[in-house]
Formats: sequence, C-alpha cells, structure tokens
Amino acid sequence: VNKHRVRVFRHSSLLLTEELPENKLDLVLSLVPCVEHVIEICAVHDTLGYSEPVVKTVIPVAPKPSPPMNVQVDADVFIHEKIVTWKVPRMRYQTVTLEFQIRYRYGRDVDVNVTTNNEHFQVNQLPLETNVFYEVRSMYHPYGLEPSEPLFVSQRTSRLDMFDVNLVPVENRKIEVTWSGPNGTEFFFGFQSSKNEHQMLRLPKFTRQYTIEPVHPCTLYTVWIVSFTATTHLNPMMRSLHTEPKVVPGQPTDVRIKTACGRLNISWSSATIAEQVFTYRVDIYDLNTNERRQYEVYNHNAQITDLECDRAYVATVVAKNICGVSKGSEPVYFVAQNQVPAGPVEQIDFKPTHNALTVSWFGFQPTSLDVEYLVQLSTSDQSKLEILETKTTGNNSIIFVRLSPCTTYVVTVIVQNAFGKSPSRQNSVTLLPPGKQTSFL
Repeated sequence: VNKHRVRVFRHSSLLLTEELPENKLDLVLSLVPCVEHVIEICAVHDTLGYSEPVVKTVIPVAPKPSPPMNVQVDADVFIHEKIVTWKVPRMRYQTVTLEFQIRYRYGRDVDVNVTTNNEHFQVNQLPLETNVFYEVRSMYHPYGLEPSEPLFVSQRTSRLDMFDVNLVPVENRKIEVTWSGPNGTEFFFGFQSSKNEHQMLRLPKFTRQYTIEPVHPCTLYTVWIVSFTATTHLNPMMRSLHTEPKVVPGQPTDVRIKTACGRLNISWSSATIAEQVFTYRVDIYDLNTNERRQYEVYNHNAQITDLECDRAYVATVVAKNICGVSKGSEPVYFVAQNQVPAGPVEQIDFKPTHNALTVSWFGFQPTSLDVEYLVQLSTSDQSKLEILETKTTGNNSIIFVRLSPCTTYVVTVIVQNAFGKSPSRQNSVTLLPPGKQTSFL
C-alpha cells in the first residue's frame, strides 16, 4: 500500500476526493449536518491499483441552536387560554428545520411539555389567579444534538368576579355541575377533559344545573360558563375537578417473604388507601435465566407456587390503578427453598475393628440445601467427654484410624447448612480385641 484514497458523496454526487500517505490513518471532514453522506475508503498501490472500497453511511447531527427570541404571553379569546409567541432565531444550516419545545407549569402537580413547528402555541384549561411559568427552547429536527438554552417568562392568570360554580362527583360516573347567577339570563356551558373530550351548548333561561356523563376515572374535567343577556355578557367562570383516583399509587413498602421449596409467600404494606389501588403486581426475576414472571393480585399478599426449588430470585411489588403504575418496592433477594437449619441424624451405625472405626448415619433433612456433617470422636470417663478428633464431611460415613483396642469411644454427629446447625446425636462403641473378627454393632 502506497497511500489511501477517501471520497465523500452526497445525494450520489462526489463532494470530495482526498489521497493520504500510507502512514496517515485519519481525516477530519467538515460535513453539512442532518444530511446523509457516503464515505468511501480504499487502499492504493502504484502497480496493483485500488483495493475493494470500504463504504460507510453517516448523518452528522446538528449542534445546539440559538434560543428563540422575544417570547411573549398574550391573552386569547377566553380568559382561561393564553397564546405563547416567539421569534425564530437565525438558522445556521439550511438543510435542517427548527422545532420548538414548550413547557408550562403551575401549582405543584401540573407540568406539561409539548413540541410544535409553529411560532406560537395555545395554552388552555388554565386555572384562575395562578402563576404560570413558561419555557421555550429551539431544537434542530430531525438530527439535532440537543435543544437550545431555554427562555423563561411567567404570567399570573386573571381574576373573575362572577357567580359560584360547583362540581360534585356523584354515583354512576357522573359530575353534577351547579351554579348561581342573575335571573333572566341564559348560559353558554362547556367542558373539556384531559382525555380530549369536549362539549359546548347553549342552555335555556333559569337553568342552574347540568350533569356530565359518563365521566372517566383519573381525569381532569374543566367547566366554563358564560352568562349573557341580549346586550351584554360576563366573562366565563371556570372550575375544575379531578376524578378519583387522582394520582398514581404510592410505592409499596415493608415487603415480607417466607419461602419453601419452589414456593414464595410474600406480603407488603401499601402507602395508598385501598380505594385508590385497583391491583398489585408481583414481579419475580429469575437470576439464573433473567426471566421475569408477573402475578396480578388484589390483596396485600400473594402465594407463588411455580418457582424452581433452590433457585435464586429477586421480587418487587408495584401498585396499579387507572392513573398508572407505582414505583417498584425495594427489591428482595430470596432463594426458593426451606430456609431452616439442618435436621439431626436419626441413627448412627458402627463397623469397628481392633484399631479403626467406620461410622455411618442417616436421617431426613427438612430442606434440599447441601449439608455438612461435623463428626467428633471422644473418650469418656465418669465426669466428662474428652474430644480426641473432629472431622467434617459431606458424605454419610467416615473412618477413624489408629485407635486403641478394647476402648469405648463416643461419636457425636452434628448436621449444618447455610441457615444453622442441628441438635447433636451421640452413640458409643467399644473396639474389638486384637485378632478378633469384625462385627457390626
């Protein structure tokens, strides 16, 4: 290889050809953002010619644009609506378009983000006498790297001096709207919901009540009423009501578990009143296969019986209602097994000779966990045991050698697993005299 050739194409047209020495393996290109480019690289030999090219398609992203200019908030036709306007900043690139990100917020719970290609945006369903904060950013589309710095503006909504309007939820998915006003007037009545429902109608004179039905749970309803006569009208009166439940349930807490072989009993406490929660979901993650299992329940507990015995899992609990799903509880690690100490052996058997002793035992274990046996060999006088030797094994038998003939020994067996030790079991045996045939005791 004597050199490398780099060619850049855009829309099938050759933009650039660059030949580099063989030892130069990088090249900085200045490309138009947000447009597809094809880069072709091949090796060049003076005699053998060109290699097969390597081709890569790239679309450079656009950098952060300038923020919008002259952001203003103006009154709209209705007092609960505002028009946010701005000026388009100077664009550095003609191959991209600008879109605008608008965020407005008020109170503690309302925070709305929208995107538009226009130079204005209508904000509606605003409450009265409330400080509303607006932010506007610009962003190159569709391959912008990040939005511009925001421009901030705030404005307080107006006060209405008018009659009272009351919204009361009633049974059978209804909202009862009542109001008071001057006699002999007519009314324009309208409402909008956060689920994009809307209605507007003219009500006859002396009407003081209207029923909205059916209404949806976890939905914000905003009602406006205009009182008018033949010569004049009042500004609209607005009221809002959020149907129950109003928020996503709180995170479940105090998760408690009890396991058995392939089973899990799990319970928890709820941070939300029962009427605000429709169901709970228990998520079980298998740490061996990364499989996730989900169980829908209606109470604060669940019994899960289809797990693999002795396999490790992680459990979390979420609460659900029509508004959404809560954050998951703190993860709880567990093993689907009987998490209890090992059980004692039931019987100890011996096979003695004159100088050796084979000890074996058996017994039922309450868990399938691996166990370990602690075996002690002792001699006994009238007052206490003197431990001569201690051995540990995973088998059901063990051999002690180099023992004294015709001596009585006491063998103690203790079983232990990851969750604790069993009570000890003891048995005694006397070794045979020298030359005597082995027997079973």
